[in-house]
Amino acid sequence: MGLKADHVQAMWRILILEVYLHIQCLNALENLALGKPVWEGQPWEGLEDWRGDKAVDGLYDDRSAAGGQCVISENGRRTATWRVDLGSVVSISHIDIYFRTDNHPRPTAYTSRMAGFFLYVSNTTSKEDGHLCFHEIQRVKGTPSEDQRINCSVHGRYVIYYNERLPNVSYPSYYSSFAHYELCELEVYECPPGFYGNDCLYNCSQNCNVTRRCDRFTGKCEGGCKPGWTGATCYQKQTQAPLSCDNNNFSVLSIVVSVVIVLAGSVMNYVFWKKRNAAQTSQKRHTEEFVTENVTLRQTTNPEDNSAQYTELQEVGKPNTYEDLHTYSN
Repeated sequence: MGLKADHVQAMWRILILEVYLHIQCLNALENLALGKPVWEGQPWEGLEDWRGDKAVDGLYDDRSAAGGQCVISENGRRTATWRVDLGSVVSISHIDIYFRTDNHPRPTAYTSRMAGFFLYVSNTTSKEDGHLCFHEIQRVKGTPSEDQRINCSVHGRYVIYYNERLPNVSYPSYYSSFAHYELCELEVYECPPGFYGNDCLYNCSQNCNVTRRCDRFTGKCEGGCKPGWTGATCYQKQTQAPLSCDNNNFSVLSIVVSVVIVLAGSVMNYVFWKKRNAAQTSQKRHTEEFVTENVTLRQTTNPEDNSAQYTELQEVGKPNTYEDLHTYSN
């Protein structure tokens, strides 16, 4: 029983730690839209408190028209466009939007004005060139929330809010008659350096060549991996470090030198073999000549010996003159 209780307590501690780390990570995010230049297509003339920069001033405690903390577009328009320039192309994690409520209990009548809005992220000032992050469409009868968190993991420089009420188009009954942008704050977040993934929960690898700098979405290291590591996130150990350009040149040079040495050795071996073969051939020739001379000498000498022996035999075989005389006398 005691072991089970300890196990449950340990699980709770782990859960609490994960929640804490998640909150810390979210708190570390930076609002990239804060104080950045804006543009609006339908401003109210002469009303400075409703200008476009009110949506990026960091203030939205008072979300009423009189509070001076919201951008409010002119009435009676068929389209309404507002955008913020983030200054450069960034890796966006998510976008938070806080709409006008006039500080009334929710839902308020102003949700009809934001209904059906589009949110784009683009590298140019044109929404047609951008990526549609979100189109507000209610699948059931009702109205959208005045607080919106839009997950939009894309790269881009401009965030464009757009809405429309076009003629000869049928809209749901809760839509307003005209298009509006009434934004008390629009915040754009990306992961802080060293983090990636949804809600920036993962650390970039310490094995990145640029320490803990990686792609916001994939975790791929900037500048590749440190020596001895490989893979997109540089977590795999490398069995053999890749050759640099200098090492490649050295390797090519080594191969060329090795080939030259092998060829030179082969030529020397061939020359040595030829000389040795010539010497053996010459020695064999001398030996054959010597043997031939001896055989010839023997062949030249033996006939005389045979002739002498033959002559001697002939002389022995002939009748003795004395014996002939002696016989005759008798």
